[in-house]
Amino acid sequence: MAKLWGGRFSADTNKLVSEFTASHQIDSRLYQEDILLNLAYSRALLSAGILKQDEFAKIEKGLQEVKKDIEAGEVSYSDDMEDVHTHIEHWLTLKIGEPAKKIHTGKSRNDQVVTDLRMYLLKVLPETVTLLAEINQIIIKNLCQTDIVLPGYTHLQKAQPVTLALHYGAYVQMFQRDIARLKDALKRIDVMSLGAGALAGNPFLNEQIRQKLAKELGFSAVAENSMDAVSDRDFVVETLAALSLIMVHLSRMGEELVLWSSEEFGYVQIGDAFTTGSSIMPQKKNPDVAELIRGKAGRVFGALQAVLVTMKGLPLSYNRDMQEDKEMLFLGLDTVLGSLQVLKQMLPEIKFNYEKMRNSTGGFIMATRLAEYLVKKGVAFREAHVIVGKIVAYCLEQGKRDLKELSVSEYQKFSAEFKDDVLSVVNI
Repeated sequence: MAKLWGGRFSADTNKLVSEFTASHQIDSRLYQEDILLNLAYSRALLSAGILKQDEFAKIEKGLQEVKKDIEAGEVSYSDDMEDVHTHIEHWLTLKIGEPAKKIHTGKSRNDQVVTDLRMYLLKVLPETVTLLAEINQIIIKNLCQTDIVLPGYTHLQKAQPVTLALHYGAYVQMFQRDIARLKDALKRIDVMSLGAGALAGNPFLNEQIRQKLAKELGFSAVAENSMDAVSDRDFVVETLAALSLIMVHLSRMGEELVLWSSEEFGYVQIGDAFTTGSSIMPQKKNPDVAELIRGKAGRVFGALQAVLVTMKGLPLSYNRDMQEDKEMLFLGLDTVLGSLQVLKQMLPEIKFNYEKMRNSTGGFIMATRLAEYLVKKGVAFREAHVIVGKIVAYCLEQGKRDLKELSVSEYQKFSAEFKDDVLSVVNI
């Protein structure tokens, strides 16, 4: 097939250039959106008087057949046709002839590509929201209905006792924020760029037709500036930023599962179906899924950085550099969806060693509670802090490893405010 833009050129495109510029390997996943767009846009051209009714009927039938051919694997892609959009127009032309040559009237790949991408995100991001909500429900049901006590950590040092519900409730909050961010991002994705043309608008679509077109494609709003419409990739950056924060949260959870499943902690056992062994050490049970979730976070962060670097120096309006956005966006989406899907399956298969958690709360973990006890007796907090610090130092000197090992009389050496009830205060 001749290039869509080939009329101005007298020489064929260098083969290496065709391979270098082709994007169908990446954007072929947009075929459903592109077929829907072409059908809706053809209907708009019908309303504008550019297409006749019989031409539109052929286009409609032809696009349906192209879709079936793609899904049946009966078509092949070529670097000579660059992207999925060109391929679909080519396949349609082979089926119906002349009417297919009219579907690009007033439409540029600049506004077509970005509209396809927005449609795709409007379809797949709700899947991510649903997965996050389902994971939250698993956490709430399995982990937040218990008052099991374990050490809470700061600086990876035992700090104060907390419940398992409080600990995993923190992840519920993180995922709720992730859901809110994605829903907020969807508001800015939900804007139709189609009708912007290459950059200066579309002379064939009036406002009424364009609003109707937006509604048919599932958009709530229409882009107000044609140059911004074709050159805006803020929504890609924003999506990748939201996905990056999801991976931050998943990575933190993965890190804790790696630590907690170690013999030194022994807080959890991950189900055999979600662990692997060693090729040389028969006893090993490795938390590879948690480690890979942690490791794959870097892919999404890198994708965000790549799009930011691509966009930061581009003049208005469209530039071919923007073709790189889809590979990065799809990488981020696939990584997050894959991580969420496996986590959803893995979480119910994790067994928690409540006894080990409870037994890890000895030592000086009740020191803050002891200082608060003195405050309630009228001692200034700063003074209470010093008193309890001296008690901890005393315990270490005496070889005592738990505040429960001190008698009331020993406590009273440090402050007369300590009474018999102090022993219940330091008992978890």
